[in-house]
This record gives sequence, C-alpha cells and structure tokens, in this order.
Amino acid sequence: MSDKVKRKYVKHDHEERVMAIKKVLEEGWSIRAAARLINANHRQVSFWLSTYEKYGNLRPARKHGSYSADFKRKVVSDIVRNSLTLQQAALKYGLPCASAVRTWKERYHKYGDAAYIVKPSSVRKPDMSEKKKDRNKIGNVAELASLRKVVASFLLC
Repeated sequence: MSDKVKRKYVKHDHEERVMAIKKVLEEGWSIRAAARLINANHRQVSFWLSTYEKYGNLRPARKHGSYSADFKRKVVSDIVRNSLTLQQAALKYGLPCASAVRTWKERYHKYGDAAYIVKPSSVRKPDMSEKKKDRNKIGNVAELASLRKVVASFLLC
C-alpha cells in the first residue's frame, strides 16, 4: 500500500486552496498538478481559480448557507435558459460550490416550481392520529386483561 491515501469528500481549508491557486498562477503549475498536491479534484481547483480570477480573492467557505426560493429559482432558470454549467452558475452567482446548484437543478426537474416552496419549520406533523391512539388503547386494554388472567392463574398455582 502506498504512502498516499486517497481521501474522498474532503473539505480543503482556505490555506490549501490559496496554496493550490498560487502554484498555478505564480509558479506555472498545471491545475492537475496543483490538485494532486493537495489531493483535490482538478475541477474543484479550476473552480477555485475561476473564483480567484473573478473576485480577486478566495473567500473562506460559508458554513451552511441558506438561500431564498426566489434565488434558487433564478439560478436554475438561468442555467436552463442560457445552458450554463453548474460551475458557471455557481461562479456567476457567487456561490461557494456547485453542489448546491446541482441539488436545486435536480429538484427542479423532479418537482418543478413546487421544489422551492418553503415549508414552515414551526409546523410539526402530528405524532399519531387520535383514531390510531384509541385503537392502540383498546388493544392495550385487551392485552392487559389477558396478562392479568395469566398472572392470576400463575399466582393461584
């Protein structure tokens, strides 16, 4: 087994991203070589490079960004209308990665505009209907009665 252990689905910290970009821009490394250096996908390094070139820096990754339904709809409709790639759309709208865009697009194709309807988080689904609760109580009462008979017969023996 080699010293290099291939990491899968690793988040690269800001310093690693900047190092890869500097290797490409300042030292003339290829994108693939820089990606190999930090064990990243070359497409991801290419996206970081495009972000750096467009915005002049690599912004630290946002943690758990949330976007409005209108924003998601706007991004997906722009992808469909203008045949943008996921990377191009993420770059155009200043998103930290294209994976969220992929999810939005998949949901749009599966559910249409209903994919972006936000459900209020405060509304909870009831645990169990009253009818089911009553049925369970009736079943429990009958079971309890039969258990009492068994216990009583056991104690009498």
